[in-house]
Amino acid sequence: MAAFTVAVELKGVPYHQSLMTEARRLIDEGQFNLAVIVVHMACEIATEQKLSEAFTTKELQYLQEPVMDFLNGYNLAAPHNKTRNLYVSLTGDEVHKCQFWSKFKKSATRRNQIIHKGARVDKAAAEESYKAADALLAHFKI
Repeated sequence: MAAFTVAVELKGVPYHQSLMTEARRLIDEGQFNLAVIVVHMACEIATEQKLSEAFTTKELQYLQEPVMDFLNGYNLAAPHNKTRNLYVSLTGDEVHKCQFWSKFKKSATRRNQIIHKGARVDKAAAEESYKAADALLAHFKI
């Protein structure tokens, strides 16, 4: 089993970007499954940040923790759509209508198959996941 080290967050570099840098390294080293998982970690961290900003902007910070307790994480592409529906409601950003969304959703399914079913992916699939995650992060503008 390959060793995995988390990228150290550099001063001024957001954590989600450090994870994307780590994912690129993992792809370059042939650790394709881990790379897919890491890009989705980056997206979930960025989603959490965007939701937190939205709760603050709407002056609803006091609701953030209880509302998020009802959800199962920050995966915008989760099959139940609860996180995405909350995100859209709070931000007005219909992210699921963006051009990259179908590729991001496919990548989220890939991530779930790796984690829950032991699926293995190749470099092309890892690159697709990286690009889909990068598109979401670029859309977030963070």
